[in-house]
Amino acid sequence: MNKTLLPIRLGFVLLCAAAGWLVSLTIMAGDGFGVLAIGVGLGIGILVVLVDVLLKGFSLRGLSAVTFGIGVGLIIAHMVGTSPFLRPVIRRSFTWCGSPCL
Repeated sequence: MNKTLLPIRLGFVLLCAAAGWLVSLTIMAGDGFGVLAIGVGLGIGILVVLVDVLLKGFSLRGLSAVTFGIGVGLIIAHMVGTSPFLRPVIRRSFTWCGSPCL
């Protein structure tokens, strides 16, 4: 493990814990779930740091490509889902009209 990245990783874990605490204050209005939310934030932060440490050959280019692909896929799925060609149509022989290109 690279010792120069240790303060950055520690800061990230602490930032995740603070984010969990802030989320508990805004969503649950401080109903005593602060310790649980800090624990969840710490857990997520530690999980991300462990994935970073354990994946030695992991490249940022691969992560960027996967993220971009998922984003484009979600946009296209939304466009297909809201397409007017896929709305129900009342006809004699057809109860559903599909897109000509699908």
